[in-house]
Amino acid sequence: MKGRDEGGLETIVHLALAAAAISAAVASFFGLRGAMDGAGAAERAIIPLVVSVAVAVGAWVLWHQLLRLARQPMVPHLRVLLLSLGLSLALVVAAMSAWWIAAAIGGSAALAYHEERHLEAVQKALDEAYEQRMREQKLQPVLSKSAAALRMAAEDERDGLGASGKAGDGVVARSIVAAAADFDELAAGIRAALDRASTQHRDAMERLDAARRRIADLGPQAAQGEIAAATGQVARIVADLQSGYMASIVKQSGVVIGSGGPAASSSQRRALRELDLRLEKHTAEAHAAADRLLEAQRPVRVPAYEPTNAQLAVWNHANVVPGPWIVGIAVDFMPFVMLLVLCLQMAAVEQPQDRRTSEEDADEIGYVVRPGAIEPHRHGRIAHADDAGQPASARHVANDKPTRIGGPNGSRLPDGQEHLAMP
Repeated sequence: MKGRDEGGLETIVHLALAAAAISAAVASFFGLRGAMDGAGAAERAIIPLVVSVAVAVGAWVLWHQLLRLARQPMVPHLRVLLLSLGLSLALVVAAMSAWWIAAAIGGSAALAYHEERHLEAVQKALDEAYEQRMREQKLQPVLSKSAAALRMAAEDERDGLGASGKAGDGVVARSIVAAAADFDELAAGIRAALDRASTQHRDAMERLDAARRRIADLGPQAAQGEIAAATGQVARIVADLQSGYMASIVKQSGVVIGSGGPAASSSQRRALRELDLRLEKHTAEAHAAADRLLEAQRPVRVPAYEPTNAQLAVWNHANVVPGPWIVGIAVDFMPFVMLLVLCLQMAAVEQPQDRRTSEEDADEIGYVVRPGAIEPHRHGRIAHADDAGQPASARHVANDKPTRIGGPNGSRLPDGQEHLAMP
């Protein structure tokens, strides 16, 4: 029965070692091969194969030796040292292969997360630039209000109710109409710019959605070129959204009405000067609105795409794919668990054996210390006797000198091997 148990334990140990070595070899092969995307076909085949075989053989030999030593009897401090060596080896193997195992299992998911996170950052930058551009809508009411006020003033001037007091389409009325047209032109320019910004934003969103579909169709690794191209296109759109702000144009614009020329009468010149003061007020309101928009503008930067691979992605985003890391570390620590179990089992077996040996040593002494109190061994047992009819305790008190005792059956031990027993 004992031999059968040992054979089953040996089989379990070999299976655990084989699983750990094979998984480390496979993970090292595919992980290292994936990390050598820029290398030639021969290098991507030979180097990972050699490294994976070396990892598997090295792990097998080292763990096999440690597990063999664990089944040997040894003192406790040596067994603790053995466990420390096993833990160090497990950490070294995990550092070499757990990363590859995690990359082989969860590398694609980590890479897809990396790409989606980048696309979200690009979309955020696009939305921010578009939102800043659309704030220029606030200029339209200001400009439209000024244009409407000027048109009403032109109508009054034509009716003879203006500052010049002359009816008809004179120089004052025409100047007022021209000023209103300038404000209308600025408002129309803002509307056109906002319409163009909306079209650009829609095109950029479609480009990002196309990149996301390519990730699903081609896979994360093959879609990286598409993502880089989409990022570049969106960056150009964002740069265009941040250039040519209409607020800057409004800030630089101004409506000035001249004196009307030498043909203008004194009343018309006076009316034009008064109208110029009114236009300064409208212009100042437009400039103030433009200043507020320009102060709120912030530069927007589109992050450049950084191509990566499954190994770096699973390392940088380990919190997103914890399962593959747990599997990789568990596979690498499987032999250490076997080593720990064997050490605990051997320690449990050795401890009772030490206690039995101490009892047998005490039993093999032959005689107890007090003559007459205990007779020699009889049939493997210690027999108590009192040939004087006294209790053994009384005999102990009566004679408290050390007694020299010999071997079984009263024989004398060789010189130097007799025992002194104290009371």
